Amino acid sequence: MLDIIRNLVSSIFGKILLAIMVLSFALWGVGDILSSGNSQLAAKVGKEKITLDEFYLEFQETVRDYNQNTGSNINLKEAHENKLHSFLLQELIYSKMINDYAKKKNLLINEESLKNVITKLPEFQDNKKMFSRTKYKTFILNNFSSEEIFLKEIENQIYQGLLFENFNVGNFMNESIIDMLYNYEGEKRTISYFLMNKDHIKVDINDQLLNDYYKKNEFNYREPEKIIVDVIKIDIDNFKNQQNINDDDIEIYYQNNIAQYTKEESRDIQFIRFSNAATAADFYEVISNSDDDKLKNYMIENNLKFSTLNNFMGDTFNENITDQIFKLNLGQLSNPINYEDVGFYIFKVININKKKVRELDLVKDEIANYLALDAAYEDFDDALNIADEMLLNDYSFAEISKAQINPEIIKNIELKELNSEIQENIILASDKMPIGYISEVIMNENIAYIYKVNDKLKSYIPELPEIRNKVEKDFINDQKQINQVKMIKDILDDLSFENYKKFEEYALNKNHKINTLNKISRSNSDLNYETLEKAFKLKALEPFMVLNNDGLLGVGVVTEIIKPKDQITNEFYNSVENNVNNNFNSSLEQIIGSEIIEKSSYEIYNKNIDQLFM
Repeated sequence: MLDIIRNLVSSIFGKILLAIMVLSFALWGVGDILSSGNSQLAAKVGKEKITLDEFYLEFQETVRDYNQNTGSNINLKEAHENKLHSFLLQELIYSKMINDYAKKKNLLINEESLKNVITKLPEFQDNKKMFSRTKYKTFILNNFSSEEIFLKEIENQIYQGLLFENFNVGNFMNESIIDMLYNYEGEKRTISYFLMNKDHIKVDINDQLLNDYYKKNEFNYREPEKIIVDVIKIDIDNFKNQQNINDDDIEIYYQNNIAQYTKEESRDIQFIRFSNAATAADFYEVISNSDDDKLKNYMIENNLKFSTLNNFMGDTFNENITDQIFKLNLGQLSNPINYEDVGFYIFKVININKKKVRELDLVKDEIANYLALDAAYEDFDDALNIADEMLLNDYSFAEISKAQINPEIIKNIELKELNSEIQENIILASDKMPIGYISEVIMNENIAYIYKVNDKLKSYIPELPEIRNKVEKDFINDQKQINQVKMIKDILDDLSFENYKKFEEYALNKNHKINTLNKISRSNSDLNYETLEKAFKLKALEPFMVLNNDGLLGVGVVTEIIKPKDQITNEFYNSVENNVNNNFNSSLEQIIGSEIIEKSSYEIYNKNIDQLFM
């Protein structure tokens, strides 16, 4: 019911300007619809009320929709017991929060305004665009239990429009802001740069420097907690035995499933659509009696173009059209064919792909493997049932292992290694697994796992001698990075280029290879974010430090600045405008919604609601 109202009024929020008005629900003789007292209420938000009647009617709609969408058949009492009404209450309460907030902000609706909204709805207008009382009454009769409830829902939606749609960015976002963002997003730059070679940088290292580095960064070397487990792996492949599958079984399966190994005839076709029979007939006449040059000119003049559909087997057009296509010979043109409510089509077959059947010899191993796997399912299922039963009856891990016919036992591996193989996040519960813990059966397609926790090794920081090689490697890399940054800063202090040739000469003299990124945008993936930000702020030929996404440092210059007006169409401008509007409006709606919820108080009368379903 709420959806019906939303659909009705969604087209008019942006068109009707509602001034500050005095609230009245009376329309064509309809009086106040709010009940007094709390005994007939489902909830109250500020001064706004949700009556039991209003809630009950909406709940009926909610349960009906739920049953249709899920294929269920629950009744109202069952839905209430399963807390389905909680979702409806959230929506109704939020709707009333909007009403209450709007009224506190002096956004009120009077009788004339409400009448003006309803009489302008196209659903209630006759052929002369005049309000039809009959259509209005019929609509309410078919969709609502009373006119009062309909008017209340209209009011709810108007308040939402007042709060959200009249704050639309389009009401105050001027063209200069869009232009600024358009110029920002659309600008492109060409960058030339060279990278420094880390290998040529020398690093001093001694025990004291290494120890200082380790102490400063020791938490980076912390070893996480390790859970050591034994695993029973039950794999269906261990139950397969292709030797039990004979040639007769394979041939019987092949013959019974021949369609699986058959590729039916298909056709590569070209087609062209016309909106009416006359234009289709004209084209058919031209294509039937013209040479290639004349046909080409005719299609250009009339803006016509063939579409191509490869491997057509009948799934695009209806049965009648498909039959006619498959009656055509190679290169043959069809007469215009009427596709009802779509248009007139002319088809041409440009290639016929003959029916192909894969020979038994080519699929023999595939079938044998499938039949062996199918036969293995029964033994695999029995093995899982045995394991499940033993787990329920508290058998030991060793006893479960012995009871399996073809288990694979894996000893003393880290739980995270098993987690990676299973692709389930079983590590999250690691703190609740004591030593000796035995898991349930964990399935991963056709493999089952049961694990037992053998040991839990606490997290610790290794001493420097244990990890000296790793620390030394990290220290050298860090020092090279630091020294590189210092060298580049010194280079930047000394450099200034009058033109690109000077930059090129400098790089060649230092034996640096020049890389060029042509006309890149701010979303380029070759350079890191900070480098791109810097490159788009500088003037041409102003040198800057470059860091690429491989962590390599160097020096670059902007050699070309391409403004949007020089290379981007109106389509890009429109997309920028739409993105700005959509993102701004979405953010604004969240801000207003949070403000409404924060400023609202409400009560839910659960006992009244429960009484409805006793």
